[in-house]
Amino acid sequence: MLRGVGGNPVAALPLEPVGVAGEWLDPNGFVSSFSGGEFKTRTTDTNQVLAYGTYVSSTPHLIEIRMTSLLRNRTTRVNCALVGPSQLNCTAESGSRFTLQRRAAVSDSGTANAIVGPG
Repeated sequence: MLRGVGGNPVAALPLEPVGVAGEWLDPNGFVSSFSGGEFKTRTTDTNQVLAYGTYVSSTPHLIEIRMTSLLRNRTTRVNCALVGPSQLNCTAESGSRFTLQRRAAVSDSGTANAIVGPG
């Protein structure tokens, strides 16, 4: 329990994820990770890397990804908008659109926790 002024109990506020850092799931079950300007997409079953690249945040809510697909051996750009703490709406250079959902981490106790990272 947190204590405030005079030792009175204070309720802890849940931490909201900040920025794009962390792991994100797409509708096909692939996991994309964002960390320190580096981007990777992996399969969930074998952890095989499908794509890698870099990302930059032009504003706190707009992210540009430059990625290389290992399946297609092609580099493309994807623009994403962080529309909430747990949702990225993305548009590929080709015009296709997709949504990524922030992946929850599971603690040692088996409870889900939001992944928190710097923006």
